[in-house]
Amino acid sequence: MHDVVKTFTRCALCPGVCVTYCPIYMNTHIRASAPNNLARLGLKYLKGYESYDPALWLCTGCRECEYNCPISNPLWNAARISRGKKSRVEAVKVETKNLGGRGSSLLVVSSIIPDQALVEYLKQFYSIHWLDTGSIYMAYWSGSEVQLNLDAFDYIIIDDLDVTPALIPGKLKGKVIYSIQLLEMMGYRSILENKAFVLHVPCKISVDGKELLINVSYKVLGKPIRTISKCIGGGGGLPEKHPVIASELVHSAMKGSRKDYLVVTLCSRAKTHLLSSGYQAKTPLDFIAGDMN
Repeated sequence: MHDVVKTFTRCALCPGVCVTYCPIYMNTHIRASAPNNLARLGLKYLKGYESYDPALWLCTGCRECEYNCPISNPLWNAARISRGKKSRVEAVKVETKNLGGRGSSLLVVSSIIPDQALVEYLKQFYSIHWLDTGSIYMAYWSGSEVQLNLDAFDYIIIDDLDVTPALIPGKLKGKVIYSIQLLEMMGYRSILENKAFVLHVPCKISVDGKELLINVSYKVLGKPIRTISKCIGGGGGLPEKHPVIASELVHSAMKGSRKDYLVVTLCSRAKTHLLSSGYQAKTPLDFIAGDMN
């Protein structure tokens, strides 16, 4: 199990290298949101020195603090677990829905309900199973762990990156495919070549992963007028707990992009946040059933 206290304690040894990489702190300058301060708050809360503070939710789990930490300390995960303040981490069992089809088994992990046209199209090639992450989203970001047997599936398609760390252990990464890679496998090329669009590659992906997915996206979609790979505030429970700050983050990230431009994001939860903020948005799965508008 993740040692939360150890993670917070190790953070106290650092002068705060991560602070300038935190999207919430850099946009709001709320001191409590700085990762090193969040660590101190979480540690005091877990040890009973402080009462519950909503500032514990001033983290989207973007992982920038971890990626830019000299010791790769996963503060975001410690903050997530500490929100629940449980004597033991509870496991949430997840059920997937079998939608039929033929061929290799394909599990779609998405925050949106299955689109019927998409499902019928995919069933020609795969046996489709669907995991609606809405059933586990707040439980996970409130400190619980997710229990799901993924061994039965040949492929796992990630359309919601906000809960990916909860679902995908390292041993399974060989059969995990992001939704844009599914389009590449199915032969889609330059489908938005003559359209003005913005590409959003979610913040939770590592630097190497972002580079890979950007290259695949250019091949599948065509060249965007702009590529954004920073946090837009759509995950980690932030829109539910701090909606004003979540709104500030998306508008800051999208600054300079016209709202009449389509935003293609690789995360369904980011799509929902963009749509609620007044932007046009789609994920790669939206294009599979022939929707090119």
